[in-house]
Amino acid sequence: MNNIAVHPIHVNRLTAIWQTGRDEFGHPLEPQIAPGNPMRCCLGRSGPDDLISVISYAPISIKSPWAEAGPVFIHAEPCDGPATPDLPADMRTGPRVLRSYRHDASMDYEGNVV
Repeated sequence: MNNIAVHPIHVNRLTAIWQTGRDEFGHPLEPQIAPGNPMRCCLGRSGPDDLISVISYAPISIKSPWAEAGPVFIHAEPCDGPATPDLPADMRTGPRVLRSYRHDASMDYEGNVV
């Protein structure tokens, strides 16, 4: 497998979501407590008392045939973002779907893993 870098949702996009209370597709944030979910804002897992929301998110924000949206978890209110630039150890194992993209926003099919 290629070396991959995992990025959180950009802080500017998250800030707009948190400020408006809606994701980029207009869906309202519906806070809930759901521990153990993989968070796209801080790249950790939700804690036992964390309020989180499921949002529709498209990692590619430019017009592209590879652009797609999917459900992801974020904290319902602003968080501090990733604690380190590395993916936390508890996020490196277990069931997950990773979609990898090249710098030109095309999908890197060789890097996609489940």
